[in-house]
Amino acid sequence: MIEKINLFIVGAPKCGTTSLYSYLTQHERIGGGKAKEPHYFSKDFENFRWFNDITSYHDNYDFSIDLEYRVDSSVMYFYSTLAPKEIYSYNPNAKIIVMLRDEVDFYLSYHNQNLYNRDEVVDCPNKAWRLTEQRNKGNSIPKSCREPSFLDYKSIVNFKPYLDEYYKYFDNNQILVIPFKPWINNLDTYQNYIFSWLGLDNDVAVNFDKINEKRAHKYKLVASLTNGRNPSLLGISKFLKAIFRIKKIGLAPILRKLNTKKAEYKKLDNDVIQEISSISDSNKTYLSNKFLQL
Repeated sequence: MIEKINLFIVGAPKCGTTSLYSYLTQHERIGGGKAKEPHYFSKDFENFRWFNDITSYHDNYDFSIDLEYRVDSSVMYFYSTLAPKEIYSYNPNAKIIVMLRDEVDFYLSYHNQNLYNRDEVVDCPNKAWRLTEQRNKGNSIPKSCREPSFLDYKSIVNFKPYLDEYYKYFDNNQILVIPFKPWINNLDTYQNYIFSWLGLDNDVAVNFDKINEKRAHKYKLVASLTNGRNPSLLGISKFLKAIFRIKKIGLAPILRKLNTKKAEYKKLDNDVIQEISSISDSNKTYLSNKFLQL
């Protein structure tokens, strides 16, 4: 029976990590936690951490079950300057999975997710991209943004420096870098390989349902009301709890679900595409040597 978390899906966000987590935890020897993305080791991103001490972090998992792996799927570990070293210090024998995708596609999906989370309020991805320098100076940061560095889009799409941090601490055989497009087009082949890489039986019937598809809000006002601990919504919840004598209502999740629609990505201007592609081209050889190719 393992005593520490020993499998980490560290990102990047919007690269298939939620689906991979679902597929992995369908194996009887792999277990997840109550919170899928605890972000305990990204101590530089306090607003994302579910737990502040190792005991509460471990309480997120059921250690009474005999498992080969317990998985932490905190996608912003990829961008944390502290997480690679923190995870290594915690468990130097851990396995690390990284998922990456085409940088242009990634940016559109990531910007849309920031909008959905209310970390971003600029609807136009071209304008948001061009605001990067101003935001790095502390300007034009939305009040609802939990972590300003996540709006540094020109750094966020540059995968190499963040991936390098994991190779600084972990051996090559401990890290698996999965390219999104080949993976999504060959799920069964890649999943069998991943189970084998983990030393597990790969004769598992995995349900490859699509998970966490692109989402948008129907109404911005409702989105702002359900963002974080909104005083108005908290007041309504407190009133309803008192009237009906119940402990929990879960009003915000209900409203968020009702206010969600399928997102339609806006087109990028050619100059923005060229700028992202330039970053991509500079890392192409490096990443192709790291990607799992099947």
